[in-house]
Amino acid sequence: MEETASHCMLFNNTCRNNRNGIGVYSNEVGPVANNYIIGNVLKNNMQYGLTSGAIGHEETKISLQNTFASNFIAGNAWDQADPDHTAQVNPAHGATTGDYYTNNIIKGSDDAGLDRYDLKSVPSNVSSLAIFEPEIE
Repeated sequence: MEETASHCMLFNNTCRNNRNGIGVYSNEVGPVANNYIIGNVLKNNMQYGLTSGAIGHEETKISLQNTFASNFIAGNAWDQADPDHTAQVNPAHGATTGDYYTNNIIKGSDDAGLDRYDLKSVPSNVSSLAIFEPEIE
């Protein structure tokens, strides 16, 4: 989902064995805003199961107030040759404002030494990012 996509709903999709599962990003125009990514299965993708952000060089080129909820994410980021992909979800792959992650189930990260969310290099043009995880089993 890219560029000026807004008010879109991605429900109950399965994305597996791709480079990335679902990505929300604004590169040329924007914002990409008020989208709902809910109830998807994101498995065995080479990099991230879920990623959002934007280039952010201009005020409109952002990921704005998107909701990521109740997605099942497992087996992603297994590209061990690439040290930049050590998590299953990248919630701030560039400029974001008000993106909201809640109740996403992320399996297999701890067992493989991976993080659930890539928060190591959150850029300075990220604000109001909210991540709420369910109780981990």
